[in-house]
Amino acid sequence: MQSASYKTIETPIGPLTLYSVDDALVKIEFSDKTSDNAFEYMKSRFGDYEITEKSAVLNKTEEELLEYFSGKRRDFSVKTRLLASDFSMKVYERLLRIPYGQVTSYSDIARDIGFPKAFRAVGNANNKNPIPIIYPCHRVNARDGQLSGYAGGTSVKRRLQELEQNVLMRSRDDIISQNELFNPGVTAYIRSFLREDEKYREILSHAAENNIPVVKPETASLLKLICAVKRPEKILEIGTATGFSALIMADASPGLQRLLTIERDEARAKKAEENIKDSRIELRCGDALELISGIDEKFDLIFVDAAKGQYYKFLEMCLPKMREQGIMIFDNVLYKGITADLTAVKHKNRTIARNLKIFTDMAMNDDRLISTILPTGDGVLLSVLK
Repeated sequence: MQSASYKTIETPIGPLTLYSVDDALVKIEFSDKTSDNAFEYMKSRFGDYEITEKSAVLNKTEEELLEYFSGKRRDFSVKTRLLASDFSMKVYERLLRIPYGQVTSYSDIARDIGFPKAFRAVGNANNKNPIPIIYPCHRVNARDGQLSGYAGGTSVKRRLQELEQNVLMRSRDDIISQNELFNPGVTAYIRSFLREDEKYREILSHAAENNIPVVKPETASLLKLICAVKRPEKILEIGTATGFSALIMADASPGLQRLLTIERDEARAKKAEENIKDSRIELRCGDALELISGIDEKFDLIFVDAAKGQYYKFLEMCLPKMREQGIMIFDNVLYKGITADLTAVKHKNRTIARNLKIFTDMAMNDDRLISTILPTGDGVLLSVLK
């Protein structure tokens, strides 16, 4: 006869009761008590068993879960055993492919497993998932970003998403934003509504793998909104990086005639050139401070995401290149809270911090501009030419 075990553990989201059959984890419940439903589930799926006190797999599960909650583990190696319908098994297998810290939708999973209209059935399979967290159904939201149902409750689902977001944020200390630093829960909540476009996934993955900073998801959303409202015909971008921001602005600007983007780093420019497949976009490689002076045209929108210590120079050089009522956007102006004196300034950042404060003072007090600072991402300074 098979042996079965159970064990209750304490976690940051409350008690969990773990169940195993032989050498495999078969169920996790959000409870500090064993339930008849769990034992009936085990018997109906795996047959008769006898309860034993010791289980190596439950000890290993506890160890890995506590590592997960402490931010030290992203993937699980504990042996599991699932018995479900073919459809549900496809859903559970798809759950394992959702990257740590990211979310997808029931509709996306339905499409990916070959049943594009079965999003409600996907939701039901997720709700009945017998091994949550290990099979990360908490990374699946409704199409509109709402958390919707979860066996442990929506508040637990949100906490799990926030936990993973926070771990990712801490692992990117060099490019973490002030919002990620001071408002991680709010940041995770906002990002839960911002679905990643499939066409940008490879570009963003390359940037993450190579530690190339790109605009934050909420900043990207703001750029799309401004482009949709302004409908620019000509855009100037300083700081191409991977080409991501150039592409999202071009895609959001139906009347766009030309987008000129400048990148100083040759390797990044070469990679961006591979990513940019839009005849409206021209990429130039070189020092923007030198190239801008040779540009003899005016732009409806100018986006600057380059060397922060040079922003005050870019401001003076870009002003003559703006059309009347043109918009100028500078990203990362709060620079991890340093500009607002919210964090201690490391020696290597002192010049950047000083120059950013000079730039901010110039932009906010220039009579030619109407300017504001938005606490979006790492801070965005938005100016309109009067």
